[in-house]
Amino acid sequence: MPKPKVIIIGSGLAGLSAGLELASCGYKITILEASSFIGGRTASWNQNRMEVESSLHRVCSGSL
Repeated sequence: MPKPKVIIIGSGLAGLSAGLELASCGYKITILEASSFIGGRTASWNQNRMEVESSLHRVCSGSL
């Protein structure tokens, strides 16, 4: 019997880890992400040639 397809909501660490584990077990996976980048709360981006980590800013602003 073929394994079912799996949809994972979110591409944070948990979503990416789950996707990797399921794919290594032979499941067909699709990861959906609302943002234009992966990583969830651990993402980073470049701003004025500096790398900015979003997790640091969320901790300091109290939004975690």
